[in-house]
Amino acid sequence: MNTAPPATVPIPAFNHFTTIGSLEIGIVNALFLSGIFAVQVFLYFQRHREDRWGIRFLVGLCGGLDVLHTIALCHALYTVTVTQYGNPESLLVPPMSLDFGILLSGFIGPLEQGWFTYRLHRLTKRVALPFICLVLTLARFVGLIGLSIVALHQYSLPEYNERASWIIESVVIVSAALDFTLVTALCYHLRSWRPEKSRVMHKIVNQIMIWTAEAGAVTMFGALGILITYLTMKNNYVYIGFFVVQPKLFSNSLLLSLNSRGHFSEVIRSTIRNSRPPASMMAQMELSMFPSSPTSATTAGLHSNPEILGIKVDVSVHSDYVDEGKSGYGERVPRAI
Repeated sequence: MNTAPPATVPIPAFNHFTTIGSLEIGIVNALFLSGIFAVQVFLYFQRHREDRWGIRFLVGLCGGLDVLHTIALCHALYTVTVTQYGNPESLLVPPMSLDFGILLSGFIGPLEQGWFTYRLHRLTKRVALPFICLVLTLARFVGLIGLSIVALHQYSLPEYNERASWIIESVVIVSAALDFTLVTALCYHLRSWRPEKSRVMHKIVNQIMIWTAEAGAVTMFGALGILITYLTMKNNYVYIGFFVVQPKLFSNSLLLSLNSRGHFSEVIRSTIRNSRPPASMMAQMELSMFPSSPTSATTAGLHSNPEILGIKVDVSVHSDYVDEGKSGYGERVPRAI
């Protein structure tokens, strides 16, 4: 149950646009994104049944957390628009279910950011930068847990901002910095894959870079939206409307990364068929994609002298591949990075 705000706390002038209205818009958008996420989960389990159990568990966990987060948002919306109808002063204390949503968002975000950190590690084969990203992910997680603990005390909104302002700002800044770091690092290392003389690989890598930038930019701009609205409008629900949407952006970004692997494979196959590259180039590409494959090395005739390869591309960022068999070039196509 909500507790009445202390008598010493000044009550701001009621504005239904920046309180109920902004929260309602945020929750409606969150529910829309939750529906998209549900479709993505269904498609994932239909199309990627051969994935390792760890990835399938990750998707299932993210789906379960998203359902709980959606239920919490629906309850918060009902409380604000029905239970507390006609009592504007009760809006000073957000519903308990909204505070529970903050706690759930602390678990959803690290799943997506941890996944992209793993991809960065597999791409770079290094430890330093992925370790920094992992530390930032854990810092955001701890910050949101602390923020949810403060929120569950059911302080009034002005008092909550006074107590937790530095936590909110720190969490949002860390989240935006982490997303920016991941996108920049992934695109930078992907750029090094593009051989100067191969238009085929230029097109493929450029497409991967675009998908990577899009997935990271969505969550980064979501964090910036929270930060801007919080710094300019602390004593209303506008920043909360942005905040309830952010976990949905994380979950959709994660599933988009997983489900786009099939489309990524199709782009590679289409690019290869349309460009009609020479067989020697395809053999080099296959050997670069599968450096441990003796059959590829034998096919290329380069097993004893790998230095002559003109393409230094390692797209085995994930170990999930599609073997498309023989289509004239004998290519094997990676699922995705």
